[in-house]
Amino acid sequence: FFFFSFGLHTVNKQNKQTLKRMPPNETKDKDAPTWIIASVIAFYFVVSLSLVFLNKFLMNDSTFKFPYPLVITWYQFVVAWACLFMIASLGRRNGSIFGFVPAYEFDWDKARQILPLTLVYLAMIIFNNLCLKYVEVSFYQVARSLTIVFSIILPYVISRTTTSWESIKACIVVLVGFLLGAGGEVNFTWLGVIFGVASSFFVALYGVRIKTGLTV
Repeated sequence: FFFFSFGLHTVNKQNKQTLKRMPPNETKDKDAPTWIIASVIAFYFVVSLSLVFLNKFLMNDSTFKFPYPLVITWYQFVVAWACLFMIASLGRRNGSIFGFVPAYEFDWDKARQILPLTLVYLAMIIFNNLCLKYVEVSFYQVARSLTIVFSIILPYVISRTTTSWESIKACIVVLVGFLLGAGGEVNFTWLGVIFGVASSFFVALYGVRIKTGLTV
């Protein structure tokens, strides 16, 4: 969670700095450099996949066998907040490599505006870990594949944004793959499937709503 937030903030900060240096009529079409976007995506991919295996190891390995996914989620949120707070504090020093990280602040108005997005993110992480508790890592990825399907349905429901037929056909293939994967799962549990579908829903909803949250 810390690395995701850190990487996301890096891209947004780079965008703002680039936009400030550009004439007003060119700011709309300028994005962050490709290498920064690619680096953040690759970094997040590696850390996210590592976190999945680590959480599964903690919850199901015979050595630890810590069957409390909500406690793990809570602890990870606390550590993420502590790391961001520490880096923000270090960023205040002159010449610090973390100078681009803004100082910690809390604004009730902004907090209220971003609260719906925060709750969606919280639900996304909770259902991720609950799904991982009841299914294997391989089926966990299959269960979360429905994110693509919800990523097409939710924009249409929320803002009437349509999608091309090619994308819809691709989603049908994903849906068929999900059904085949569920049917072939050795340790199949309906509870794991329900948590997986809920996780996919909130991941897609978070992606749809995040632009609104980031404008605050």
